[in-house]
Amino acid sequence: MKSFNITNEDLANNPAPRCTCVLVLDTSSSMEGQPINELNEGLKMFWNDVRKDEVASNSVELGIVTFGGCAKMVHEIENIMAYEPPVLTASGMTPMGSALEIAISDVKKRKKEYKNHGVSYYQPWIVLMTDGQPNDNWEGAANAVKQLDSQRKCLFFGVGVGDGVDMDTLKYICPESRPPKRMSEVDFREFFQWLSASLKQVSMSSPDQQLLLPSTVGWEVVEV
Repeated sequence: MKSFNITNEDLANNPAPRCTCVLVLDTSSSMEGQPINELNEGLKMFWNDVRKDEVASNSVELGIVTFGGCAKMVHEIENIMAYEPPVLTASGMTPMGSALEIAISDVKKRKKEYKNHGVSYYQPWIVLMTDGQPNDNWEGAANAVKQLDSQRKCLFFGVGVGDGVDMDTLKYICPESRPPKRMSEVDFREFFQWLSASLKQVSMSSPDQQLLLPSTVGWEVVEV
């Protein structure tokens, strides 16, 4: 698969509307072992699937923020063809709030670049995945992302993994119209298949067009 650098020159030369997604991924010590290995495998599968789609490979831009020990931008938002998926490792505590702040900042920065270059775009997605609970002051970042979602400036998705996840925190962060989902297992492949199918569907639509996303049946736990 050909790889190339994507710079602001690409924003001038590639007319495709941009479909942006920032993954905010828990890489704390509780993810060590099989969970982090499965997460890396899911990321690779997602990358390969989107790259094989001619429309999505031009439109989908991805950013990755991790929070394990510290929150950091592993890769700023860029076309998915521009770089290979990172290999993530697990360690440390769970500074979820700091990770959300980084994601929000990068989304705002990228949207400004789209506007400066006259590039149309779909409202960015921020997808948070965690298997635990935050250990930092997360409420401010949670309120900020809720406000952006309510103003239709981003779409926020929260996904809890396993039985130890603090779903109450995710319910607080997520908009009422889009409550958090929960996975019972650490096999992330079906989730990333859903994410890939969703972003491919978005990239084939018109910006601001309302869509019915693929079903989450297959990876979501249904509470009864």
